[in-house]
Amino acid sequence: MAIKTLSLTNFRSWEETAFEFDPKINLMVGPNTSGKSNILEAVYFLAIGKSLQAQSQKEVIKWGKDHAKIIAQTDPKGKLMIVISENPEGSMQTKKTFKVNEVPKTRFGFLGNFSAVHFSPADIRLVIGSPTRRRDVLDQILSQADHNYLRALLSYQKIIKQKNKLLEVLKGKTGDIPELDFWNGSAEKNGKYIQESRRNFIKYCNTLLLEVAPRLNSPKESLVINYKPNIISKERLEIVKRDEIAKGVSLVGPHRDDYNFIKNSTKDLELYGSRGEQRTAVFALKLCEIAFLEESLKQTPVLLLDDIFSELDKIHRRNILTVLDKYQSIITTVEMSLVPKGILNKAKVFEI
Repeated sequence: MAIKTLSLTNFRSWEETAFEFDPKINLMVGPNTSGKSNILEAVYFLAIGKSLQAQSQKEVIKWGKDHAKIIAQTDPKGKLMIVISENPEGSMQTKKTFKVNEVPKTRFGFLGNFSAVHFSPADIRLVIGSPTRRRDVLDQILSQADHNYLRALLSYQKIIKQKNKLLEVLKGKTGDIPELDFWNGSAEKNGKYIQESRRNFIKYCNTLLLEVAPRLNSPKESLVINYKPNIISKERLEIVKRDEIAKGVSLVGPHRDDYNFIKNSTKDLELYGSRGEQRTAVFALKLCEIAFLEESLKQTPVLLLDDIFSELDKIHRRNILTVLDKYQSIITTVEMSLVPKGILNKAKVFEI
């Protein structure tokens, strides 16, 4: 998989711009606020069908405009296009239109035509940030690889929203509540699929980490991702039913899952890891993500590396160089002096 050209219209800070990429290494150089990260966000939009960071999809539309457009020519899938349009009357909701080679697609039909892995210094929040952030990353990975996962996830999110509305109404009530049983049954069905998919992915990562972790650390060191599911089942939902009614919120299910990174069997990197150990854990997860997407989709993902060289030490820079030999990459940096010569000498440079 490779992206040959990219054109943006009214996307974030870009009113109109276009790029023609090298099949291997592409380096975007420019000061902060020049729009480098927005380019990577647009490319990643093609992979997951939404913005990586916007709270509302409306945020990606340039101020004062009513739509944003991303068009990419890819190999081998051809032309991919996403249009994000404002809804009338000032609503924060947006309409997204997807096309593959000018043929309209649903988001489900669009995903899988392009895959990417995004890596930035902010990803250290995977280790030290909130469970919500960690769940979001799992969802981004698994939604690229499995349309059924995305369907289950979107259904589950709607179910929990409706169930929580019902629980607010039911506060303090007793007796049988058939409507709550209906939402619980739907939540259990979709929640089990989500948790089984997450469990399988983390199992895949831990198998790969047996090989990867010693290369990133010392040969005797290990790294494990510890999945902590808030298991959903008919029995658990029945047990917590009265507590949920009393509190007016759903207490069981994958929306409360978490995971952490454990070094050498006992060291929780969120609590006791150094900054370097935490970065290594994130980098290891990204290597697992690359391998998982490549195996699941039978295509190589494009690597999007956002200003990572300002944060990585020499060992990690060398590891990055090894990975870049195998994939197309788009890299951003504030200064060329931060980029290893081994990358700079091979890169197509864009001054932003």
